[in-house]
Order: sequence, then C-alpha cells, then structure tokens
Amino acid sequence: MVSSVCSPGGACGSHPASDESCWHRMDTMSIHSVYTLAAGHARIPAAPTGVPGMPSITRRARARSSETQAGVVEALVGAMERLIAGGQSFTALSVEQLAREAGIARSTFYLHFSDKGQLVHRLLQEITREMSTAAGTWFAQPELTRREDLHTAIRSIVEVYERHHAVMTAVVETAAYDPEVAQLFHQMMDSLVMESRRSLRRIQQNGKAHPDATPEVADVLTWMLECACHQLLKGRKPAQRERLAETLTHIAWTAMFAPGKG
Repeated sequence: MVSSVCSPGGACGSHPASDESCWHRMDTMSIHSVYTLAAGHARIPAAPTGVPGMPSITRRARARSSETQAGVVEALVGAMERLIAGGQSFTALSVEQLAREAGIARSTFYLHFSDKGQLVHRLLQEITREMSTAAGTWFAQPELTRREDLHTAIRSIVEVYERHHAVMTAVVETAAYDPEVAQLFHQMMDSLVMESRRSLRRIQQNGKAHPDATPEVADVLTWMLECACHQLLKGRKPAQRERLAETLTHIAWTAMFAPGKG
C-alpha cells in the first residue's frame, strides 16, 4: 500500500515515476477504484457508484439486452409467418423448425417463450396492435369520424389482415379443434370488439349514432370484418380489395351512423 497520494507528475514517495502500479494510471484501474484508494490516503470522499456525467454500464447492458430480446422475438415471429405461408401445418410446426428458420439455437427459443403457444400469443398481440393502429380516427376519435375516415380505417385494417393472412387463416382453422389456439384467437377478437363498442358509445354520446345501433352492432361488425377478410381476401387483386373495403365501409357506416350525421 502506498502511504501518500501520488503527485500529478506521476511520482510519489513510494513509487518511481515509471512505476505502472501507481494508482494515477487510470488505464489500469477503474475511476471508482481510484477514488476509493485516494479516499484512504487523502481523506477525500469516495466517488459515488454513479459518477456524474458517466453513462451507467448497467443501463447500457440492459438496453442491449432489450434490443437483443426484441430481435429474437421479431425473428421468431417472422419465421412462423414464413413457414405457415410456405404451407407448413400450424399444429405440426415444431420449435426446432421455428428456431432453425429464425437462425437461432433451440435453447434461445426457450429463453423467451416456454412453448409455441406463447409465440402465437405474442404474434396475435402484435396483429391486434397493428389493427388498432390501422383503425386511426375510428378508434382514436370516433366522434370526429367522417365516412372517408371510416373507409381509410377499414382499408388499412384489410391491409393488415392481408399482410398476416397466412397466419390468421391457420389460427382460425386451428381454433376449431385446438382449445389453446381458440382461446388466444378469441382474446384477440374480444379486444377488437371492446374497441368497437367504445367507439360506438362515443358516437352515441355525441348524438350521431343510428337509433338502432346497439352494442351488439359493434360486435357483429367486428366479426363481419374478420370473416370477410378470412374468406374473401386471398388471391384478390388491388381493385378487388378496394371494392371489399368500400363494401365493408358502406355496411359499417349505415349500421352505426344516423342518416345525415358524421
């Protein structure tokens, strides 16, 4: 142990100027260690764990970990969609296949999901989020929605469904005999139904709703949109998809809004 603080020039009473063990050589010791050692000799306060102006190593590590996790989840979701779009059976799809397609180790899969069902849940949550975002004004400010706004919302939802059509088709068909998938699918639809009911309620509060527009109308319209996309989207040309969106808009608008309103 040195018995005195090293001088700014590099030499101290105990070490020659060339001695690399002097504590002032900051390239071999952490700043926190330097402060702690200096505090023992010169009675200056030891540096706090988080030195002002210095980024937290823990915070950086946590951020990198989050980015890595997001990347793995995104890779697995993409892998599932590609495999199903390529004709792979949903029920026969294995964790090994998903990991291989995603370019990760099988053990890495289990660091993020306990089984395939959790991955499906994550994927359906993402699709639900995309649909809610696509709804735009219709979900965010329904009392201000014009017919063209509703058309834009429905067209955007149709595009989301088309983008995930292979997975949604597999989920709907598998839900008929797989209780776990059925529960996940209905959780997704229940979330969208509640959004639709909330929008209709706000239209009613602003005096713009059709007098016969009960909460069940919102339920039926939500399921109608899902079923129409499931049955009528695959293989359609852009002009056909646009006509589908326009037809759905006509039905939804006349069912929810009073004539001359909106």
